[in-house]
Amino acid sequence: MIKNLKIYYINLDRSPQRKSFMENQFSKLGLNATRINAVDGKELPKDEVDEIIERLKVKNEHYTLPNLGEIGVYMSHKKAWELIVNQEEDFALVLEDDALIDNKLLKDIDNILSLVSKNEIVDISGIPGFYKKEIRDISNIEIINYLTPSLMVISNIIGKDCANILLKTFDKYTVPVDNMLQQVYKHNIKIWISKHKYVTSNYKQLGGSTIQKTKKTSLKDKLRKEILRPIYRVKTHILNYTL
Repeated sequence: MIKNLKIYYINLDRSPQRKSFMENQFSKLGLNATRINAVDGKELPKDEVDEIIERLKVKNEHYTLPNLGEIGVYMSHKKAWELIVNQEEDFALVLEDDALIDNKLLKDIDNILSLVSKNEIVDISGIPGFYKKEIRDISNIEIINYLTPSLMVISNIIGKDCANILLKTFDKYTVPVDNMLQQVYKHNIKIWISKHKYVTSNYKQLGGSTIQKTKKTSLKDKLRKEILRPIYRVKTHILNYTL
């Protein structure tokens, strides 16, 4: 068993196939993991969703209003942060339920943990961010800090102190949770990304995405999204640079 690291995976009750997929992996790898019962966006009370949407209509930081799935994903990861704050271990690996784990992680994990502190994050998906700022390495293991991290929350190692910062900074839904992590100018957390891809997504083999859309997107809304998305990204890079 890996020391000083607790493992969680986020899984919807209506996705038993994904639960089996994750548990079979953990069994083969000899790992113990705690399941987090994911918040199902389409099961949220209407008044709770309406409150979020109405609040964001007044002041929306994102280029689009959230769908039910995005709200559920945020609440599910918030559950993970709350658990991490109260656990004994200094670090937690939070996985989504389509995470395919490379066996190399078991060999490298202790060295990865030695490179970071409790107020930092390591994204072990190996997806590069925007503009490389700093590198840490040990025993041929490399982690990289970017101006803006990549849009991935499938496999993050989160320090205990870091989870507390996330809870305080994002106590309410503002933007999708992956965009929250990109907002370094808000949380001021160092997010490292592993050079090696220790985890990849297996979602296609598991039936595709489980995120539910609130309604069918119109052509007008699709065009608006495509126009505003790059503007939003540039704004995020600029704000991170001014930190």
